[in-house]
Amino acid sequence: MTDLNHKRENKIRVAGYIRVKRKMDYDHQVEGFTHQIRRNPEYQLVEVFTDIGYYEPDLEGITGLIRACEAGKIDEVIVKSKSNFIPDVTEAYKVFKKLKELGVEVQFQWEGYDTKNDIFMTLLEALAKAEQKEKIMHEKRMRR
Repeated sequence: MTDLNHKRENKIRVAGYIRVKRKMDYDHQVEGFTHQIRRNPEYQLVEVFTDIGYYEPDLEGITGLIRACEAGKIDEVIVKSKSNFIPDVTEAYKVFKKLKELGVEVQFQWEGYDTKNDIFMTLLEALAKAEQKEKIMHEKRMRR
């Protein structure tokens, strides 16, 4: 095995995820993420997964990203912001926890933190529980 092949094998397999609200923002975002990941010598770009529109759990890009992580193809995911990834805190916590169990870290550029941070995961879990409790209380009020 050559040194070049060895170096290539040790690179961090990185995926980007972008969700934009309008098609006109799409190309610029994909180009920027692709360039950013490729210019880092420690990274090997796997794919930039994308969705256009508001978040729904079964969007094609997020579903493809999760499947690629489950298949062991990705070591790290880079997203611009947590709100661009999954705005629903409860759903976000479930996905982040699953990815963490798979050994996949998620970096949030805008906020400057990642899922390796146990404090972040603890806070996210507490927020998810509070959000879930609020949803239940709201449903009870609506039934009255």
